Amino acid sequence: MCAAVSEGIEEEMMPATSEEQKTAACMALAMKRGDLKKTPGTSAGKMSESMTEEQLVELCGAKVEK
Repeated sequence: MCAAVSEGIEEEMMPATSEEQKTAACMALAMKRGDLKKTPGTSAGKMSESMTEEQLVELCGAKVEK
């Protein structure tokens, strides 16, 4: 787990618990970087808007906890 700073408040990030969450995080990272078209109504679109690039990199590269 990593510590993330969101709006000045330090919080603990939860690791991805499924392949679907990891895939959504990787898609959100691509959206944030401009490699994928943004789709606001999807979970990946929401993640790209609410998380920093560092947080998405962390989730995208993390092993899935089972």
